[in-house]
Amino acid sequence: MLTRARLLLVGGLLAAAGCGGPDVDDPGYRREVQDAAATARGEVDALAAELGGRPRPSRDELVECEQAGEEGRRVAYSVRVEVGDAARAVAGNPLRDRYESRGWAVSYRGESTVLFQRAGTRLVLILDAATGTASVGGTGRCVA
Repeated sequence: MLTRARLLLVGGLLAAAGCGGPDVDDPGYRREVQDAAATARGEVDALAAELGGRPRPSRDELVECEQAGEEGRRVAYSVRVEVGDAARAVAGNPLRDRYESRGWAVSYRGESTVLFQRAGTRLVLILDAATGTASVGGTGRCVA
């Protein structure tokens, strides 16, 4: 009977260990994460291109996230671009209007930060007038 109890305990531990999150080795899961990451990177790059030039990536990594109580992965990606004086005007109403017409929720935090959100993808734009740069970053949707 002791052997059966040990087998049940070991089986229970193995089953619990398998429930801790997504199977990151599953090709379908990896493809879904990479597709969501590519979408988020494309949105960050497109926003950065509207503001300035010479983008320099500053972060590009997959991070853990949670969706409906399930563990998952999402990309965290950001670039820094050189901007001119016109960038402040670009970050105002024309940019908001373009993004809202494409289904993005847009909100402003002060005069130098703009937040964008749509379908699990979040973008943030931070203008730094002192250095003539903008940081554009975002996270993709959480794939659980």
